[in-house]
Amino acid sequence: MIQVYINQQLRQDVAIVTGGSLEESSAHATSSAVSIQVPVKSDDIKECDYLQLFDNGENVFSGIILKKSQQTFDRPLNWRIYDLEMAGNSDLVSTVFVDLAFPAGSSIQQILFGNHSTQSWYRASSPEFPGIFEERIARENISLGTVDDFSSFILSDPAYLWGRYVSDVLNDMADIASAWWEITPDRVFNMRFSSNRDIHPVPLDENSEVFNLSVSKDTLTYYSACRVVGGTGTSRTLNVTVESDAQAHTVTSIWREDEATLTSQSPLRSAVSISQLEDGHAPSDPTMLGTIQVGYKGLHDDDPNYQALMTSGGNSIELKDGYQFLPLSDTNRITVQGVVFEIDVYARIVDPGLTKQIAAQRGGSGIIEYTMEDDSIQDFGTAVETAQTFLANHAQPVAEISFSCFYRVPVGKLVTVNLPYYGIFGNYQVTKLVATTVLDRDDQSVLQYDITLSNETYRDPYKELWYTPTTTTFALDSGQAAEDGLYIDNKINVKSYITAYASEITTWSLIQTRAASWETFEDIYPSWQMLQSSSNPYPWSAIQQRFSSWKIFEGIVISWAWLEQIQLEWYYLGNYLTAYGKKQILNYLSGENPAVSTDLWGDILVADANGGTEKFSPEDVSMTNNGGTATYVLLPSDAMYQIGKIIVPEGNVENGSPILSADVDIDHRSDNPRGQFSLTIAVRTTIE
Repeated sequence: MIQVYINQQLRQDVAIVTGGSLEESSAHATSSAVSIQVPVKSDDIKECDYLQLFDNGENVFSGIILKKSQQTFDRPLNWRIYDLEMAGNSDLVSTVFVDLAFPAGSSIQQILFGNHSTQSWYRASSPEFPGIFEERIARENISLGTVDDFSSFILSDPAYLWGRYVSDVLNDMADIASAWWEITPDRVFNMRFSSNRDIHPVPLDENSEVFNLSVSKDTLTYYSACRVVGGTGTSRTLNVTVESDAQAHTVTSIWREDEATLTSQSPLRSAVSISQLEDGHAPSDPTMLGTIQVGYKGLHDDDPNYQALMTSGGNSIELKDGYQFLPLSDTNRITVQGVVFEIDVYARIVDPGLTKQIAAQRGGSGIIEYTMEDDSIQDFGTAVETAQTFLANHAQPVAEISFSCFYRVPVGKLVTVNLPYYGIFGNYQVTKLVATTVLDRDDQSVLQYDITLSNETYRDPYKELWYTPTTTTFALDSGQAAEDGLYIDNKINVKSYITAYASEITTWSLIQTRAASWETFEDIYPSWQMLQSSSNPYPWSAIQQRFSSWKIFEGIVISWAWLEQIQLEWYYLGNYLTAYGKKQILNYLSGENPAVSTDLWGDILVADANGGTEKFSPEDVSMTNNGGTATYVLLPSDAMYQIGKIIVPEGNVENGSPILSADVDIDHRSDNPRGQFSLTIAVRTTIE
């Protein structure tokens, strides 16, 4: 039975007419239209009224009436029928600007809820400031639901969020933290990590009470390469030797144009000074200074401490009157020190594995490329991160499952699917929900739910501009060509194998003490059958030929659980490097951030479902030529909760931003079904 509430008051006199459609998607987009019938004598329906629909006691839709259109009919005249167009609750924050600023060092938690001395995440080094929830979201009569702890995601620079919609900022923060947010029909705000999605209790299988079932697989938004054309960024700081104007110039060339002018191939952001050497010494001519300080036009014109002037974004450095540059020769040299160039931010990422797969299937190069243009991207790290995130979401075919039923499954929920006939199984996310009013056998209006499940977020591949490649034009003149940007045609793959089992620690050094030779080892374990389940076990002689030392054996057999025949209770494999971690490594490789202090085989954080963390140090670390394995031991009294994440934080400190983050599901509570036990976690990380 459908019940209608207007401005939170039950309206028994208002009835739903068949034909309406209430649509919502994981992109927080709503398109809702419903028709209602109301008696003339009680008709008080107005624009901006708040309408709620309940289906058998469950709030299935809430929203604002944006428009009402009255249907025309000739009888009876004691009723009116309105076609209503409505906006869902997510739209409450899509037209509200943030108009707040947050200092560098603020966490996502502080951006959401502010920095106040009464809060657990309060930072005394920053002034107190309000958050988006209290200043913008709560004022729309939205209450607080469940929000995970996002205090480990830190702003590196101040954020000035004037003129930005609340919904856009929430989307950005969710992307950064690998999270999702929603405003429920009950006007409750939730924001949680992507791993914290509930599974709907009703699976989709051959016994499900559904109809209109269809399964599709497509490559409409399938890309093996992505290039990002950003705005203007800056190079690293350089010392540039000045060339003669007759030399062939490169993108970082600066040459002597005349006795008073140096010209740069690329626009200059800044320069500190210019040194001149004549036969290894300062020039003898007093107008040719050994050290020339560079200032800015309009700022240092009359300052005697600066003898040369430039314009940020300009291509020249000009001497003030009374000075001149040294003529260049084999013994005369001019060097511009502390130069920072303005450069076009340009990155291209190719997935080589997917490229080969596509080429093997259809021939050709295997390149299906997407171009993104965003002037706000002003450094290569962000450009590459953006391209990688895009490929991570679109370097796979998309499976969609759609069906109709008479029960509601909210957007964002996971549904366990087992449809062998269609070759589909696993957990799929509800990305779209459409509720349509239909008549049942008793001519009563009921809601039919058309549900779309997918392994991809909601998309419209035929209409959305986001999925339509754009064209980038490069000027063929003296400016920078596209190839001067950063080009990446491969990727560093950081794989982490995480095994966890109930065991007391047995280190490799202890094993080697017990079995110092292969002969002793063979006495303890008389057959390979004890170490593997195989119909054709290796003889020990073959094993000894393959593994001539404990060190080699240790590099292959990553945990003692393999030898003790302990059943592994948990096993995870993936590239768990966070977007922030990838960016830090990229900055390190490009020379922008040479001080990388994180040890991937050092201290880790074990996190519970609420985001609380504990730090643990490795009991044993063994390294190979492309990685290593760190073993951690948690006693029965340690981490007595449902473990949800294993994190390697920046600097291996508790408040460090996650460099590597793996979602796990390990029940180490004292009342877990198997009882208390010591937990051994082996994290093997390889770099390929």
